Amino acid sequence: MDDSKYKQWCMAMDQGKIPSEIKALLTGEEQSKSQQNSSRHTKAGKTDANSNSW
Repeated sequence: MDDSKYKQWCMAMDQGKIPSEIKALLTGEEQSKSQQNSSRHTKAGKTDANSNSW
C-alpha cells in the first residue's frame, strides 16, 4: 500500500516537484539541525565573551 505512495513521490520529484510530505520532513530536519548549530554557536560566543572580559 505504501509502495504506491513512494512511487508517486519519486515520479513527482523526477518532474521537479517536491511532495509536501517530503518538504515537511526536509524542513523539519533542517530546522532541528540549525537549532542545534545556533545553540552551539551562542554557547561558544558567550564563553568567548566571558574569556575576553576577564
